[in-house]
Amino acid sequence: MSETEAQERSVQSPKKGAKAKEVREVSPPPLPRLPETAVELFNALATTVEFDVDVSAVPAPSAEEPEDSAAEETDADADADADAEVEPAAPTGKRRYKFPWAGWASWKDARTRLIHFEKKHAGKVEWVAFNNSESNDGPMSLNAFPGRAFIERVTNCADACLELKASEDQGPRPPTPIAAVERWYKLGPLALATGLSDKESAQLAKDSVLVRTFVGRSDPKDCILDARDYGIGLTATEFPDTILSLNRGLKKTKPFLTGKHGQGASSTYQYSDLTLIASRKHGSDEVAFTLVEGRWIQPDGSMGKTPTYRYMIIDGKVPTLKVSKDVVFEPGTLVRHIGYNADFNAMQGNQSMYGLLLRSLAQPLLPIWLEQIPMRKGPGGPGHFAQGGRQIRGTVNVLERAYEFTLNPPPGKKRPQELSRILHRSSETYKLGSWEFGGREGSGDLGQVQITYWVVDPNGRSSSDALKNYVDPNKTVIFSLDGQTHAEESRSIVAGATGAKLWAVGKYTIVHIDCNGLDPRAKYEMFTSTREHVKDTPIRDMVIDELVRRLKLDKKLEELNAQLAAADVTTKGDKLRDDNMAGALKKYLKKAGIEFDKFIKRMEIWKTIEEEGDGPSKKTPPELVPIKAVEPPTYIQWKFKGESVKMWPGQKYSWLFETDAPPHYWNDADPEHSRIRVLASGVQYLGGGEMKGGRVRCHFKCPDDAKIGSKGMIQVQLDYLNGAAMTSSLKVEVVAVPPPKPAPTEHPDDGGDTGPTKPVKVTVKKRDFTEVEIPILRPIAIKRDHTLWNLLGWPLDPAYVGFSVRSTSGRIQLYYNEEFPPVLDMRRRLSKRSLEDAFIQRYELKLVLHTVFTLNYEFVDEDSVTTDTKKLMQSLLCASAESLALAAKTELEIEARLSPDQDNALSLLTEQGGTTD
Repeated sequence: MSETEAQERSVQSPKKGAKAKEVREVSPPPLPRLPETAVELFNALATTVEFDVDVSAVPAPSAEEPEDSAAEETDADADADADAEVEPAAPTGKRRYKFPWAGWASWKDARTRLIHFEKKHAGKVEWVAFNNSESNDGPMSLNAFPGRAFIERVTNCADACLELKASEDQGPRPPTPIAAVERWYKLGPLALATGLSDKESAQLAKDSVLVRTFVGRSDPKDCILDARDYGIGLTATEFPDTILSLNRGLKKTKPFLTGKHGQGASSTYQYSDLTLIASRKHGSDEVAFTLVEGRWIQPDGSMGKTPTYRYMIIDGKVPTLKVSKDVVFEPGTLVRHIGYNADFNAMQGNQSMYGLLLRSLAQPLLPIWLEQIPMRKGPGGPGHFAQGGRQIRGTVNVLERAYEFTLNPPPGKKRPQELSRILHRSSETYKLGSWEFGGREGSGDLGQVQITYWVVDPNGRSSSDALKNYVDPNKTVIFSLDGQTHAEESRSIVAGATGAKLWAVGKYTIVHIDCNGLDPRAKYEMFTSTREHVKDTPIRDMVIDELVRRLKLDKKLEELNAQLAAADVTTKGDKLRDDNMAGALKKYLKKAGIEFDKFIKRMEIWKTIEEEGDGPSKKTPPELVPIKAVEPPTYIQWKFKGESVKMWPGQKYSWLFETDAPPHYWNDADPEHSRIRVLASGVQYLGGGEMKGGRVRCHFKCPDDAKIGSKGMIQVQLDYLNGAAMTSSLKVEVVAVPPPKPAPTEHPDDGGDTGPTKPVKVTVKKRDFTEVEIPILRPIAIKRDHTLWNLLGWPLDPAYVGFSVRSTSGRIQLYYNEEFPPVLDMRRRLSKRSLEDAFIQRYELKLVLHTVFTLNYEFVDEDSVTTDTKKLMQSLLCASAESLALAAKTELEIEARLSPDQDNALSLLTEQGGTTD
């Protein structure tokens, strides 16, 4: 459509410092008339209008009034999908505009047009209940999140594409969706990450699944969402038993599809005012369409407790149209959600459709093409940014691309964003072993999961900014099945005190648990039909516990945690502030007539020395030198000094094997295609990690019911020539659980030694009772929106937390609640506003003195106590905080009443340069 066909009207576009200029606001072509035929109704609601306009006819956004949608791409956004370029869709000098339909004014147009059509066809238009049941709202209302409900519609689009491929293939059906895309689309592992070029994956997305949003801000329902596939399509006779049915289980016996329950996408109806469904079967020239709505008024005229969802039929059947110049519709299905109650105004980040798709489809079977069109009124008109689109690869694929770019940046190609660097990546297999399922099935193997995690380079960003487009920054552990995110778990699993305790690096760590390798019964026990949570079952606990264990074993994570912890607590001006606090403490104590030696016990310094003793050295072992790979390989062996190991019932332990075989020999996730295999007898093999530098860490567990004195064996086998193999074995002896050691080794060393056989030099700590400096604890103010609030495990209500003293990476940290109501109230009730800053400074000083005094008698870390004890401690610390604040307020009020020439402590903080910044 040309620009002359577009409806334009004059408006004034004032510019700062310039005379008002008359410009034209772009509007879609008008609707000839309200729909009175089926063709007119279809085109009035289903046909997107597009046209190009001369750029000179429409003003660019003014610098004084930047548009949200025009905002520059954030670092996180560019990191998340650097190849998601916006492709020009309009000729040079033109701007492409898109509207959901002709004569668009708002989403309410659809209801007006439908009502007019119904009046013209009174007696012919009927609304039929889904499943012919007046009580069909149950499946519709299962999904509690409008965004998640829409994702179900998008995954159905991918299923339709696979159905089309299946209809063209007469061979046996693939056993999984992943096998299906590999067979029919030639998409192997990581194809969407690094296998396809940007243009190849973008074209595949455009040919498969399109998601288009028309979003405004006039009201909460100012949102139209399109889910369009170019798959197999449906006929009108198929509508009632497929897309307009519930819980029919049509996909239950089709293992190559992701759908199972026959209800997921129906959850979108509860959020839509109207839903239009149009479909054209592949190979057909007919388009079938209908509308869906929820009605509260029952047939008897009364108001129901819940709505009944119905679809429109005309003359007793789903209406159909012949494809013609008036009805243009490619094969496939369009589901248009009109008046969708969701907030997708943002173009990037956690609250955008882009962010939703990226994190909800962790590793999609097919790429998605996304077009986001803001329906902004005023100069420039709606659709200003309808110039193209971007492809969605999913969080996992984007992270893998970033890691590949980090390791091997293409020569001559500039990194899309320096901030997209990945500091660390690791992937391991966890084999869960046998399980008693009960019922007729009895026991069986649970299967395996693949655990992969990445550490995103902070590079000066907060964790929220660094992660917001990959995942929800507060839920960084994602479980996926068939490429779709089925659950997001709290990052406290990585960073929290009850998890891996990697509080610094954990803020930038994303964990992906791929559950495709689980037995179907295990999947059922793990996930809900809404794909919103992991069921709270023992299987879930097994996976989380093993994840925490392996994170703790990763020495690179431990190293990064120390580095980021140091960076997190050290900021510009910290040394000056420490000096200020030290001076303030000394002066405050001196003016109070208190000698520091009398106030505080002589502190104990621990000096590190070496002496002979029985026990392994805590000295960090040297970094292992990578083994050069050769073809064919010449050896494989366990990195262990002895010939046998001892394990007790229930114990988990890990050992390395090393080899000069190339990395492709090892594929623990698919043993049938791996040329290196790990076998175990008498113990359980739990899986291994990736081969790095010729070494692989393997994990084992001694069964809980193993008998003391029984024997076992672990063996690694390398098949290097046809019929030829090398093996290396370790004998296992089951022993009784040893008595607890005073100082157990936190991590097994790379050799897997169980202990020394002779005295060795060990590092120990000795007390030195020499006089020391005043220990300086920099008080760190925390608000509820700070990431540390949740990591500290503080309650949501600020009235229940005063301050906390924690031991982090061997250093004591003092955190206090900046929003503690008693402190805020006392600050507000000060006699002079000029005292407010001094009050906070004095309060901080009181907190430091209180903490220093406490540390010299007894220190109890909140992370090391039970939940009940922690609540009691928090209650006591609240009382202490209130008392300290009251003391600070009282002192300042008294000092403020003294004459300026009197010796008072009011100015001591100013003199010392104290600050709360």
